[in-house]
Amino acid sequence: DAEADRRNPKKNQRLVEAMLEWRRPFLIWLGALHAALVALAFAALGARAAIAAATMLGINFLYSWWGKGKPLLDLLVVGAWGASYAAIAASDARLCAIVGLMTAMMHLFQIHEDRDVDAVNQVSTTAVRLPHLATLSLGTLCAGLAAVLYEPLGPVLAATAFAPLGLR
Repeated sequence: DAEADRRNPKKNQRLVEAMLEWRRPFLIWLGALHAALVALAFAALGARAAIAAATMLGINFLYSWWGKGKPLLDLLVVGAWGASYAAIAASDARLCAIVGLMTAMMHLFQIHEDRDVDAVNQVSTTAVRLPHLATLSLGTLCAGLAAVLYEPLGPVLAATAFAPLGLR
């Protein structure tokens, strides 16, 4: 979406132009950096962390390449990205789910903040295409987080998962 970033006043225009001008070398460098990151995760933390790092980078690539303009799917993909990011250092599925759900929530707030610029640039996020579902989506994410937190924290503390809904 670098072309659309040219019309986005929030983006660093010098960086956007440099990325467009040097797209091929940048992609080669980025690919090498990704491979180095997976190798470093393997060397430092083992095969499980390397697989999690490769998964996280793959999800990030899929989001950038394909998922960014797909309403609701963008929230799922970004949530999966957050969960896989946490999995690099943690093997606890509950912790990974918590990070994934919170990442999706933060993404929802971010796309809401960028809604006007995205609409002008025809970036079809959940906030642009389905703004009426933003609150429902946030409520669903909060409910999922409360469900994950219920067993270890109990009902009162699990209910704090709805704080982002109140902030919205």
